[in-house]
Amino acid sequence: MGMVVVLIGGLAGEHSWRAPFFAYAIALVLLLPVLLFTYEPERAAKEEPAAAPDVLASGFARLVAIRCGLTFFVSVTIYTLIVQMSFLLTERGVNSPSTIGLCIACGAGGIALGSIANTAMLSMSPRYRLLASYVLMTGGLVVIAATSSFVGTCAGALAVGLGAGCAVSTLLCITVADVPSALKGRVTGAWTAAMFFGQFLNPPIFLGLVRLGGDHGRAFLIYAGVCGAITLGVAVQAALTHYRRQQGLAATG
Repeated sequence: MGMVVVLIGGLAGEHSWRAPFFAYAIALVLLLPVLLFTYEPERAAKEEPAAAPDVLASGFARLVAIRCGLTFFVSVTIYTLIVQMSFLLTERGVNSPSTIGLCIACGAGGIALGSIANTAMLSMSPRYRLLASYVLMTGGLVVIAATSSFVGTCAGALAVGLGAGCAVSTLLCITVADVPSALKGRVTGAWTAAMFFGQFLNPPIFLGLVRLGGDHGRAFLIYAGVCGAITLGVAVQAALTHYRRQQGLAATG
């Protein structure tokens, strides 16, 4: 839907700046199926559950904070594709809404493909999937910043989308899986909040980067540097985790 709506919105923008907003009419199309096929399931009476442990007191705060921080960065990256690419392309002389929509759709398609690819790579350790995701995002951002061609920009957007889609799925799964059942609801809420904070703060973050760098091309390059630093941190953490696991196996073997 992200790919289709962005493409249609770009084509509609050729006629009028108001036309793309008709994409929101998709809600009217979905209204009838929602009314026909969704329902509130019957709830069986249950005993009052015991009070859930506090996240801070139970020692999971650091783990959740790190995972939510990584999620926040991925969310900012996703909305960099959706929001900031149009400004970058306009600076480079691309003024056709349909052409801009095509590039953004490449990024949105990459996000979908990255999520699907993550499902196919579940046999791989999550730390390596996360590392591969951040490597893809860093590489794609560098390509977007360094290239001047439209095709190269689309290829970079696709790579960033692939990494971001895989990272979102991986982070959600490992964040929820690594806490006790009694904390899963609140931790899921914290993770979701991190995603939406990234969406909300993307524009002011990039406004600051544009002021620092002078234009969107340099802003993308600075952001790629930040992503590279985080990638290095993820790589170090993956290596330390692997080393500790090997040491533990050697001690018990």
